[in-house]
Amino acid sequence: MELTAYSKRFATEFDSTRHFGYNLNMIKFVKCLLFLPAVLTFTSLLFLPAKGQDFYSEVSSQETLGSQILYKQYIDNGTYYFHESLYKEAKELFWKAINLSPENPDAYINLAIVHIKEGNIETAQRLLQKAKTLHLDGYYQEEILLYNLGVCFFEKKDYAEAEKYFSQSLALHQDFGEAKYYLALCLEKRGDHQKAFVYMFSARNSFRSQENVSYRKMAEDALERLKEIYKVNNISLARSFLRKGKKAARQGDWDQAFILLKESEMLNPKDSRVYYEIALLYIQKQSYHNAVEYFNKVIEANPSSSQAYQQIGRAYREIKYYPQAQEAFSKACEFSPDDASICYEQGVTYLEEGKVNSARKYLNKAKRMALKEKDFSLVKKIDFALKRGSKIKYKKPKPPYMPKRDEAVRPIRKFYPRQSSLNNRGSLSQGYYITDVDLETQPSK
Repeated sequence: MELTAYSKRFATEFDSTRHFGYNLNMIKFVKCLLFLPAVLTFTSLLFLPAKGQDFYSEVSSQETLGSQILYKQYIDNGTYYFHESLYKEAKELFWKAINLSPENPDAYINLAIVHIKEGNIETAQRLLQKAKTLHLDGYYQEEILLYNLGVCFFEKKDYAEAEKYFSQSLALHQDFGEAKYYLALCLEKRGDHQKAFVYMFSARNSFRSQENVSYRKMAEDALERLKEIYKVNNISLARSFLRKGKKAARQGDWDQAFILLKESEMLNPKDSRVYYEIALLYIQKQSYHNAVEYFNKVIEANPSSSQAYQQIGRAYREIKYYPQAQEAFSKACEFSPDDASICYEQGVTYLEEGKVNSARKYLNKAKRMALKEKDFSLVKKIDFALKRGSKIKYKKPKPPYMPKRDEAVRPIRKFYPRQSSLNNRGSLSQGYYITDVDLETQPSK
């Protein structure tokens, strides 16, 4: 746009010189010829490369930058045409991108996706294999490449090879919903219906979080089909969800872990291990009252679980229910008397409650046991707790405040400024008189 505007302005100025006449133009032309050598010499000095500067490498880098920009434009415009279902135009632009930068795998992958959409599976597979030979380690779209290779093998009904590529894609991107969906279909085709149900369930959850309505509906229909046709065993399926939930929790995906564990609870409500894992998730979410509820379910199912008592004691301590926490730690100690961590938890609870002497007693006991077991990480935590306890300053308790008893207030004698009747007694210098009524109550002198 700028180049076009500049050309138009130059043409306008050139046309305006015609009004000055032929002779004037010739004089100007001769003057320009006279000064041309000097101008050329000066400009050549201006544009000489500096010492140590490679002029040709700078030009080459500018050309490379320009080709990269053009390459990106081809990819972006081709992607737009693909989404508009203009496959012919999209393929032309992707081929231009390949010709411009044949060592870049992006255009090959995008062109292969267009061919998959058109049903040209063999062509798509060849393009993807070419992209696979070009991409380097750490390629940012490797999971897309592997996923589309899996789709090619799935369309060719080579389900074992497709399962391999979908699994590799999921190893790179764990929440890849489409890869989970097709992996579940591969497992169904190969007869592993229970595992297919688990992956389809996980795919449904991924589509739900991504608000992918069309794929979510497809996954829900597949789940219903798996339930009705194959009669999946609820107990073994619940165990699969339990394993998946624990794995998600270890990886820090709390929401996914919670969904999987709740599904396991619904399928097998008698498994106390699920309650324990859900309670630990509530601890991570700092929802301690819910954690107490689920730990109590674990204790109902397994009354001798020292771990459950210890964990419920921690939950009680977080909500400052110190007597309940100490009771839970005492029960845990009954079933695991040699566990130094339980004594440590008791000491910390007493410390937070402000009972320093009791805290020091249990912390020292825990330290002796930890040193005997050579658990030096626990020893370090115990020393830190003891240091906290030593910094607490005792305040001498003050006696309860007892307000002083008020002395009886002597009644104020009425003041009479003048004598009102005979036989009044009193002292004018002291400021009061005794009335006739007062005389009746006082003994006479």
